[in-house]
Parts: sequence; C-alpha cells; structure tokens
Amino acid sequence: MERLMEKAHEISIQGLREAAERYAAGLSTPVMAIFALGILFPIMLLSIVPLLAMANPVQAGAVVVGSQTPPMLPISFLLLVIIPVSCLLYSRSLVSSSPMADAPKRS
Repeated sequence: MERLMEKAHEISIQGLREAAERYAAGLSTPVMAIFALGILFPIMLLSIVPLLAMANPVQAGAVVVGSQTPPMLPISFLLLVIIPVSCLLYSRSLVSSSPMADAPKRS
C-alpha cells in the first residue's frame, strides 16, 4: 500500500513538473509582448512628444497667436493609466493560467 501511495505521489509530481515546464517554455512571447507594450511603447511615445512640439517652430520675434501644441492630456492618460492597467491585467491573466496557481499549499 505504501509503495502504491509513493508511486501515485511521484506520478502526480511528475505531471505537475511537466505542466510547469510547458508553461515556462510558452512564456517567451507573452513576456516579449509585455516588454514591448509596457516599456518600449511608452519610451517611443515620450521621445515623439518633443518632436511634435518642434513640428511648428516659432520664429524669433514672432507673436504666437494660436500655436499648436501636442495633445498632452491624451498622451498622459495613455502613458499613465491605459498602458499600466493593460499590462497589469495581462500579467494577472498569465499568472492565473499557471499550473502552479491551483496547486495546494504545503503546510
């Protein structure tokens, strides 16, 4: 009886180990997507904002009546709210789909 219990335990551990290895092997694309959307995209947007301000150069001594400035409110909202929340939700969905998420805790 004890050998059967030991064998059943080893089979369940092996199955969990294989599932965890498959899950870890499949994380490269989601991690790249989070890196691209959460780090590279905001850096690109922040580097474009000064270029937008330089699009309409003001000449020396000219009176600026209705100069066009880049729309900072939508860009700020995108960088400070939408991108972090979307990265957080995507990361949480990845963590919840982990085979270890439902594993019982050892006491």
